[in-house]
Amino acid sequence: MAQRAQIASQHRIISSIGFTAQERYLDFIKRYPKIYPRISNMQLASYLGVTQEFLSRLKRQILKPNRNS
Repeated sequence: MAQRAQIASQHRIISSIGFTAQERYLDFIKRYPKIYPRISNMQLASYLGVTQEFLSRLKRQILKPNRNS
């Protein structure tokens, strides 16, 4: 159990440094599909290291259909 927590912690540190906010958001959804619908935007934004306003824009951007295609 402790090893799993350490690995998760290391992944979070690496992702916060090397991933964009969008990549961190998509990774969170992929890693924690059962938790994602149950947490508030405030909690998710804090976890991702962004503001609630930016998270809302990010969600809108991802859900918006691509107008160039």
